Amino acid sequence: MDSIFQAKKPIHKDKGKQRADNKRPARPAGGDSFRPGNSAAVAASLLDKQQQHEKCHQRITDLVQEIGSLLALEAETSVNAEDEPEPPSSDDESLNNSEFYDTDGETELIQPPSHLRAPPPSYQLSPPKASPSTPKRSTRTPFQPNTSHFPTNLPVAGPSTSGHASVTTPRAQRQPKKWEAYAVYKGKRIGVFKQWSSVLSSVSQDSHAVYKGFQSSNLAHQSFDLVRTSGILELLAYTPLTGEPWFVVTRGVAPGVYYGYYAMMRDGLYWASGAVHVSNTKADADALFVNEFMSHNVVTLPCENIGSSDLEVAGLRVKASMNPISKKVFYEIFLEAKPDV
Repeated sequence: MDSIFQAKKPIHKDKGKQRADNKRPARPAGGDSFRPGNSAAVAASLLDKQQQHEKCHQRITDLVQEIGSLLALEAETSVNAEDEPEPPSSDDESLNNSEFYDTDGETELIQPPSHLRAPPPSYQLSPPKASPSTPKRSTRTPFQPNTSHFPTNLPVAGPSTSGHASVTTPRAQRQPKKWEAYAVYKGKRIGVFKQWSSVLSSVSQDSHAVYKGFQSSNLAHQSFDLVRTSGILELLAYTPLTGEPWFVVTRGVAPGVYYGYYAMMRDGLYWASGAVHVSNTKADADALFVNEFMSHNVVTLPCENIGSSDLEVAGLRVKASMNPISKKVFYEIFLEAKPDV
């Protein structure tokens, strides 16, 4: 029996040692890298990562500042652009009648209220939370645009309490009228008018209208009567299918061939009487003028027919001594119209 108990004791001793080994913590895989001596390398690695994160955050802050400055510059440029006056628009009627007339009455200019532009918002990023192990670092303040040029009394959101605001400009000093009377030779109503509003209603929406301003009512009536008695008004009433007709002036201030109503009245007749023929093509007009010239039917008239030797026509001073068509121009027309023999 003693031998049996002695054989079992080593067995119990081995089991107790195995239990003690199982309770001992396992050694981590990694060897000596997790020893207390290598903690400095781990801390340096964490610090490097944190510095890289702060650099990225600083780069984002700089980009936001640049965006804010660009928005402020764009807002300031748009505000300055709204203050600049618009260029004058072109007038189609000035191509046909290059004279400008003053209006009869003084009207107050009504300007719509200018829309106020709010300053662009400023961009502010919250600084990153500093960890307990690293000291706090100062962050740069984003760009703040200069809002001194923006108005402070901006409209409040909500329903409008008033209608369209009208801004009345001070009355300008009254200027003397450039023309005292106007003669309308071609338009809805022809005749002599003293008010520009009457002329405007007669020539508006008519690209072929012909009218002229004069410095006195007497000159306007004299010019219109000369044109009417010589039969020019009937020729001005003629309208071709397309465009404007060709006119042959055989008796006037400057005899020749002219295209269009206005050119014939201003350059050929000088707003006075004369002898004029109408044609639909330039070739027919040139041939007719050569025929009249060879028949000695072309006569040059002085400008004194309308009572003044120095009138302002289309903004230019035209003297009474206007030369007739030169021989060089005549022979060029003659050679073009001469049939081949």
